[in-house]
Amino acid sequence: MRTLPLLLLASLQTLASCATDGDYEMNDSDKFDELGCEKPVYEYLADDSSTEERIDDLNVYATKRLASYQCRVDTILAQRGQVGAADVSKTYTMEVGSRELCFNDGFGFADFDIDSQERYKDMKTQVDYAAEFLATLHGDADGRPVPFMQTLAICPKEGFGEEFSLSGGRLFVNVDFAQIIGNSFQTYDARDLLEAWDDGDHLHDQSDKIQLAWPFINPTGTFRTSMRRGTLKTLMRLAGKLLNIREKLGGSDSGARSAVGDPGLEARRLIKENVSEGFLLDGEVSLRDTAMDAVEAATDDELYCILTEWHGDVGDPERANLADQAGVAAMQGKIKNLDIDVFQLGFLIHGNSHFIDVDLSGWFTQGYGDLTRYVEVLENTKSVNIVQIGIGLTYSLDDVNVGVEFHVDKAVQTAGIERALEFCMPQALP
Repeated sequence: MRTLPLLLLASLQTLASCATDGDYEMNDSDKFDELGCEKPVYEYLADDSSTEERIDDLNVYATKRLASYQCRVDTILAQRGQVGAADVSKTYTMEVGSRELCFNDGFGFADFDIDSQERYKDMKTQVDYAAEFLATLHGDADGRPVPFMQTLAICPKEGFGEEFSLSGGRLFVNVDFAQIIGNSFQTYDARDLLEAWDDGDHLHDQSDKIQLAWPFINPTGTFRTSMRRGTLKTLMRLAGKLLNIREKLGGSDSGARSAVGDPGLEARRLIKENVSEGFLLDGEVSLRDTAMDAVEAATDDELYCILTEWHGDVGDPERANLADQAGVAAMQGKIKNLDIDVFQLGFLIHGNSHFIDVDLSGWFTQGYGDLTRYVEVLENTKSVNIVQIGIGLTYSLDDVNVGVEFHVDKAVQTAGIERALEFCMPQALP
């Protein structure tokens, strides 16, 4: 599911008509991409510059190159109607690793230098590819940070080591330098890196359980992306309806409800449609019924307060990001093996995955656990249905005769109305 276009990042230069002296004229394709976003220009150091000097200079460029992609991320997300995305260059850092970082001061079976011009240019190209990869990943994650990865480091591959690895929040792209002979190395373009990410090739040092659960952990995979974006659409629609109802009150100090419609009646209807029927307060009292009764008895000021607080909760894009993680957590222990058929917007996507009960705390955003208890999970023996916004993610079982239906979008809405009542009408709660 790729949303940011993948670019050929090799520089295109136009030979000037009078450039008999070897000079080149820079054209617009060198300065701007097809979306009109400006690209930083890199000036190579002198031929006699050292590896250390070139690494330092490339790291300065890497920061600028990653920051330049924010324009693209903003454009793509705006086309989806999404706002509030984190800045990609403040979310992630990127570096050409030093010998100390890449080999941890140990003996490395790799030739760590970019003294040749060929390797120097290859490393600059790899920086471009890595920046595009991070920007694409950020866009695919809807501008929300990937909690288990903060830095991308480019290193030479050590001997027969892995090309892609994750350690301590740092994603290593280990490029294959030509050993002993040759002055260049194999670069990995953004598509290579994205495919390796989706396949979980960076998880070699992780447990078998984590590797098997990657389709559910991966924030840019089909499973979580469908939940997150579907939930976000539902929440944005509800947020708009709450604002419309609040406007009918004419302000918190109006003292009288508008003659156009009954805001209280409309609010009760939204509660009935969007709050989980099965969530109980103290394990006994229905929150949905309690909220409907509270709204019916509320003064104008109290109703205005409830609408405002509920809107603030469901209108926060981060809540959709937490909701899809809460949905995955709620599934733990319910499903072991799945054959997955994902129906999304008329397209049928097939895939096989395994879901194993693993500790997700290091892989998910802090705070997702607060929403898990609001996810409505129902077991049945026929099929697995994940219901949200009319987009059915349908799962057929393989060896396990258990199905699960859960409502992720209602988790946010249910949590939001409870918080609104706690703040505006605590006396209405048991």
